[in-house]
Amino acid sequence: MKITPLVEMNGEKNAKDLVILTLSQEWPLSVRQLHAKIEQHRSGITYHAIHKAARQLLSQGVLRREKNGYMISIDWIENLAGVIEQIKGNYLYKKPINLPGLTGFKQEGDTQTFLFETLAEAESYRKRLQWEYLLKKGSKPPYCAMARNLKSPLVASERSLNLLNTATKARSEAYLIVAGSTPLDEWCADSYRNQFTFVQTGVPCAAKCDIMILGDVVTQLYIPQKIQKNIDYIYGKFTNRSDINDEEFYRLVYNTKAEVRFVVIKNPAIAEQLRQQILSYFKRDRIAVFDVNECIVNGFLIIDFADYLTLRESFDKECNGQVMQAWSDYKKGILEFDKAVNSAIESFAQGLRGQQVKKIDQLAQEFIEEGRVPPFKYSRRLFNLVKSYTKTLAVTKCPILVEQMKSIFPFDCVLSTKLESKDGVYTGKIERSLSGKAKKAAALREWLGKNKLSLKGSIGFGDSHHDLSFLQMVETPVVLNPTPELFKIAKRSKWLIHKPSDDTDALLAEIKLILQGPKPS
Repeated sequence: MKITPLVEMNGEKNAKDLVILTLSQEWPLSVRQLHAKIEQHRSGITYHAIHKAARQLLSQGVLRREKNGYMISIDWIENLAGVIEQIKGNYLYKKPINLPGLTGFKQEGDTQTFLFETLAEAESYRKRLQWEYLLKKGSKPPYCAMARNLKSPLVASERSLNLLNTATKARSEAYLIVAGSTPLDEWCADSYRNQFTFVQTGVPCAAKCDIMILGDVVTQLYIPQKIQKNIDYIYGKFTNRSDINDEEFYRLVYNTKAEVRFVVIKNPAIAEQLRQQILSYFKRDRIAVFDVNECIVNGFLIIDFADYLTLRESFDKECNGQVMQAWSDYKKGILEFDKAVNSAIESFAQGLRGQQVKKIDQLAQEFIEEGRVPPFKYSRRLFNLVKSYTKTLAVTKCPILVEQMKSIFPFDCVLSTKLESKDGVYTGKIERSLSGKAKKAAALREWLGKNKLSLKGSIGFGDSHHDLSFLQMVETPVVLNPTPELFKIAKRSKWLIHKPSDDTDALLAEIKLILQGPKPS
């Protein structure tokens, strides 16, 4: 797809500018395609520079990756448009709007109250302070907030102001507790949860106002009763996001005329007390154990990775053939699963003999960034929900790749098959294998002992009888995409079972109940 270029490719521009400019004219493009097109106009720029720029822009939320390459993120475009519209609006007033930033609140005890005519105006200022804090350089306490309901993701015109995505771009942690637990609150929570943003719903909080804690500053947003009645009506009536009329929601909630009070207080003691109150819900002192292959990722990853490395001349071709043959023999019923996996992993280790560990790690990152790791449709939402309540641990027979999956599944810890290396070079041998019925359980016990942790309140996710060893250790076993053998065991044991064709919302609702535990009587 092509559009008329906004600017010509002349003048001094860095690699990031050139990537954005090129993708504004044609998309999606792989790194190699980007480099080829940019080099036509700017000779001497290296492939490495373009690859690095694309990766940084991806991590910053400027780009998103599709199956066939990179394209500019619509959210980023809308966010940029929102900022421009806000500046334009400010300059159209006869007098500038005097709304101070965080640095404007200097004295301890300084309290200012701002009155707005609509919730849209108040939210615009609130999110501006949020943006300023999340992008603040250097170490800072995590962003914390409590709200009666989550609203912003429901409204298309609000996406340009949905600044919690900034937490990801700035790599700042954000913790939210929400009183509401309606289907719409849950949908919004799903929209927010990611590697850096943790959300829990159904928490008794925010009875009088929505609160943000921005370092030493506390903000309080008081939603007028008639606007809250509109919110309660909509959240009580509708269960599906698709049933919401965006324009009507915006009119009833954001554009209804009412005096909206927004209070900003600089008080380190109160801020710290509220922050600790919110963080107390995110102790994550329980453990969730995940298998990876065929459980949250569709396939056995090293099969495709070996082929990927071979095409990049970083893997022995004969060993690649052996990896493929072992898996093919399993699929045809010639080899049992255990023997096929052991054979594939041994051939994979041999195929990397003489390769530098750093180089293979880099190629693993590129393999993941190019979208070659296919999660099931339930996987990301499930993982992000579980991560808001527990420490997450991967226990997998797959070497190398899972440790590099931070952009998809940011596990707190990974236990995997480890390949031997000396002086930063792979030897072709296996140092520790987790392929085998009891090896995952043994690795889990060792890890628990070393970290002085228990499995009290734990939950585990597996797909085959090879995961039984750890599923039988956790308090709540959950079976995802089960093999026929594990399905029979799980059904007999009355475990929670979920197939890729089942309703993801129903799965998440059941998992949330498990994570929250029984309600106090």
